[in-house]
Amino acid sequence: MSPMFRPFVTLSVLVIGGLLTACNNEKEVPAPTLATLTGQVSVVDELAQPTMAAGVIVTVGSGAQQRTTTTDATGAYRLADLPAARYTLVFTRPDVGTLYAPVELSEQQRSATRNVELGQMSSTRVNSLTFQGISMVGSMQVVEIMRDATCNAQKYPDGYFVDTYFGDTPTVSSSNYKIRFGGGANVNPARSAFSISSLRAAGFASGTTVYAISYGAAKRDIRYEAAVPANAPNGVTSNLNATPSNVVSFTMP
Repeated sequence: MSPMFRPFVTLSVLVIGGLLTACNNEKEVPAPTLATLTGQVSVVDELAQPTMAAGVIVTVGSGAQQRTTTTDATGAYRLADLPAARYTLVFTRPDVGTLYAPVELSEQQRSATRNVELGQMSSTRVNSLTFQGISMVGSMQVVEIMRDATCNAQKYPDGYFVDTYFGDTPTVSSSNYKIRFGGGANVNPARSAFSISSLRAAGFASGTTVYAISYGAAKRDIRYEAAVPANAPNGVTSNLNATPSNVVSFTMP
């Protein structure tokens, strides 16, 4: 009985040997270079003074490639095992809003550093806007808007700050606008005048409807460092008060 099984055993060894030879001829794919990203987050309060930088959540990538960490007591962070790519870092904490910053890791890099500054969101809140009409201030034609706001008088004894955005849709916002005006007031309510010629230069034609919205602002605006939408020509400010005013509209003269 034994001789009957020998051909089968010999054939099995030959087949396996052939497979091993073929596998050994395959080229090994090198493992991708992985990098470590480190950085320092600094935070200023709404009066632009340094404050605590701990507890900022830092996220990069998405899906299986997503990495998340939190800044330590000094504001430092570290993200490891990142493949070479272009990334958008996301920094967030409830009191500072969200800021986006770009970073690029090349195949040759083993490490990279990305430092950013965040700002605490303004405590000033614009409660309402009211369109007052089109008028002349000297030789300049302006649109007048009345603003009612609530601010912390101890923080802002000399007046508060606001940012007002103008757009061509009712969904105008700090990230969807055509022109932005910064300003402030030391009285409340306050009447503000905005130049019609500036609005025309921003693309608002006579007879079109213009929409406006205001946000309480900090002493210094902190803007996204990453690419922003085309409908935010002056960037996106991350430390505005989270609650905007109502939207008002008027027709361009």
